[in-house]
Amino acid sequence: MGNQTCIARFWQRCGEWTRRLLHLMTTTPQTSPEPTACSTESCCASVSLLKNEAYLNLAEQCCEMHEELDRMSNQFSDTDMLNLIDMQKSRIREALILSGATAIDEESTFNLLRHKPQSPGIVRDGAPILETIEPGVAIESRVMIKAKVLPKIEQDIQDNLSNNFEQLKSYLIKQIPSMGNILSVGDWDKLKKSYSKRYSNITVSNCLSSLYFIDYVIGKESANDAYSTHCKDFISALNHEIEIAMRHCGQKPQLEKEITEMIRQMFITGDVDPTTGNSDFKNRLNELVVFNYLSNCDNIEVCSIEEPLENGKSVDFLVYHKIEKKNIGYEIVTMQNVDPTLQEDSVSMTQFLDDRIRRKYDDKINGLRSTGNIDKIYIMPIVEYKKGLEKFNMTSSLGYSTPIMTSDLFCNDNSFSIKLRCLNDFLNKVRCGEINIK
Repeated sequence: MGNQTCIARFWQRCGEWTRRLLHLMTTTPQTSPEPTACSTESCCASVSLLKNEAYLNLAEQCCEMHEELDRMSNQFSDTDMLNLIDMQKSRIREALILSGATAIDEESTFNLLRHKPQSPGIVRDGAPILETIEPGVAIESRVMIKAKVLPKIEQDIQDNLSNNFEQLKSYLIKQIPSMGNILSVGDWDKLKKSYSKRYSNITVSNCLSSLYFIDYVIGKESANDAYSTHCKDFISALNHEIEIAMRHCGQKPQLEKEITEMIRQMFITGDVDPTTGNSDFKNRLNELVVFNYLSNCDNIEVCSIEEPLENGKSVDFLVYHKIEKKNIGYEIVTMQNVDPTLQEDSVSMTQFLDDRIRRKYDDKINGLRSTGNIDKIYIMPIVEYKKGLEKFNMTSSLGYSTPIMTSDLFCNDNSFSIKLRCLNDFLNKVRCGEINIK
């Protein structure tokens, strides 16, 4: 009910902005208040809409609403909801056009400044446009909403993907053998659909060899030798982590079932929507790495994965601490794209991290009257390294947070794994030059 109310309010805002836009244009004079006798076009022309601050402000807010609706459409699969979103977007574009803007429609060649491809990715200027999926809007020389189009390159690649998916599937299983054992027919169908959202990553000259499971697999075929090597090492490490995880399950059928589902989710939810700025694949991968980390601890026994709480939520791991003789719940939160330029010092960085951790913890325990058989719940934050973080001391002041962790590709005797370690220890090695980040 809460989501429905939120969406209803959003629709109300859409309607409000478009009505205000049209009202402004019918009440604001668009010509000089004292017309002269001059009959030339330049004298009688309307004042530039780009100089009408009130109009432009409303138009920008309508365009922001349009962009927000576009993002929302990626979160729904319900046909009625998607139709409603399309209708609201259409109303915003119509209101802009009726108020003096022009439509960007039925153009024949791709222009990066005026168009965007139907699927996220890079398309060269000048590529033929097969179809305009959704018109754009321009106010005089300023493009407010780019037209969504289907460039010819995308259609060619999409057809190639459809025709060669079985060959692609065989290659994937060869690279990551566990995919063949874990994924069902329905899972492969889902992957095929998700790949169609990523086909802008495929090269035209060698389509099949550059569309593999995740960007790391795609990167194996890169012409950049250093990047290609890194991706090959990563795939080797990924297979190693999967193998180790299955080995840790031992003779525990329920745990084996849970870890298999975790790996399955890692495969089928990987990077479906790169526009979000957050990688689902990395979230799932870090959970797998944490499982191996906890399983390697002599004083800890992993009891279950996704242990349910009485408020309808769950914690990622329930473990038994043999020395303290307590059941501990761990919830993993992966922090990607932490921008070091936005924080002044270690104090402000700690405040930033605490805020993210606190929100996760408060959401997890919201409505929780009792933790049942869990003695303590901890948040385990895993921060993805980004250049510049080494100038900070990465800590949390919260009692329910573990030390800030990170995961990275680790090599030992030419064997690759993904290692979980304390972020500050990792940053110290970066500062000392023991770890070279390229």
